[in-house]
Amino acid sequence: MRKALMMVAVLAAAAMMASAWAQDTKPSTDGKRACVGHGELFKGVNLTDDQKPKVKDIVTKQKAAVEAWRKENGPKLKDLHEKMAQARKDKDEATIKSTKADIQKIMESRKALHESFMKSLGNVLTADQMTKVKENFKECRAERGQGQRHKGGTTTAPAKATT
Repeated sequence: MRKALMMVAVLAAAAMMASAWAQDTKPSTDGKRACVGHGELFKGVNLTDDQKPKVKDIVTKQKAAVEAWRKENGPKLKDLHEKMAQARKDKDEATIKSTKADIQKIMESRKALHESFMKSLGNVLTADQMTKVKENFKECRAERGQGQRHKGGTTTAPAKATT
């Protein structure tokens, strides 16, 4: 069950970035609006009539790219997370380390998709608009609690001190 939840969480994070132009929001537990889809990235960004179709095209292409990425990498990540869970259960540090590296390698390709998306937006938006989009992105990540878990490649609890 834990493995399934882990995979759902990974796919949900990818789906968050894949959602195109969604303006709907879901309430969070504290009454604030949670970020849903790319629509939240553009909150407070006043797009010109010329920018709107260009941004929509970029978002549509990003959605397709992320969907293709998920089709290719979703099963691999699921297998790796299962392998990681078993290695943790077996306390197999070598497998944990190698599996962690394999997961990071796959996630780097996802990061490259995001960077390409942001670069494409940067070619259409003004510097001020991009600053707002980046702020919105950081805010959404913070609301979802993403980023901390994999920072620095750490996905497991720190090792216990030995005496």
